[in-house]
Amino acid sequence: DGHYVLVDPTDNAFVYVEYQYGNLFRSTNGGSNFTSARPPVLRANWSAPLAFSPGTPSTLYFGGARLWRSTDRAQSWTAISPDLSDGPGSGTLTYGTLTTIGVSPTASGRLWVGTDDGNVWTSPDDGATWTDVGGSLPDRWVTRITPHPTEPLAAIATLSGYRWGEDVAQVYRTDDAGATWTPIASGLPDAPANDILYDPEDPSRLFLATDVGMFWSQDRGQSWSVLGTSLPAAPVNDLDL
Repeated sequence: DGHYVLVDPTDNAFVYVEYQYGNLFRSTNGGSNFTSARPPVLRANWSAPLAFSPGTPSTLYFGGARLWRSTDRAQSWTAISPDLSDGPGSGTLTYGTLTTIGVSPTASGRLWVGTDDGNVWTSPDDGATWTDVGGSLPDRWVTRITPHPTEPLAAIATLSGYRWGEDVAQVYRTDDAGATWTPIASGLPDAPANDILYDPEDPSRLFLATDVGMFWSQDRGQSWSVLGTSLPAAPVNDLDL
């Protein structure tokens, strides 16, 4: 199984790949060879999140139970948060992990993270301080947090109740750094939401991935339509623009 893959947009000799539970590797020659780049995490998700700093891809963020930052293309890592989950839980599978990282493209230092146990946190200062902003959201798996391309305090969170046998669609928007959240899933089919993108040329236009295909909105999520005419109603887990 493969999970996150990043290619440095300023120098494609640098490639980052991972397999299960945060086993991260880096290449300095376009993928011909790889060496381990995993931070010293205690636990990591089956699909551990990895993200570039927008405009500075030599800086990367990696999610275990804490958020880690590298400023030297994953040669070394520094933990920039405490454990942001509710702990490892019980059983034989790994839980209590970060599931998504959102790095604002417009507000330097504004970070967002979500966890598999329903927590959402944000930092205004690149991890120096953190605020828990998920208290009013459903206690469900946070699949994605996508920062707004131009508004520094705005973001959208998608959640999934699949683990709980729950099929309701969960999509929420904040315009005030998570102090309040507005549900924007009205009209969507009952299915987990997995990823969401803003159109950077028109941020009122949204693209949403769900367990039953793709949807889009032209009014910030007030209404939704099926995207395209021939895409199957199959699970979509990741979007790129």
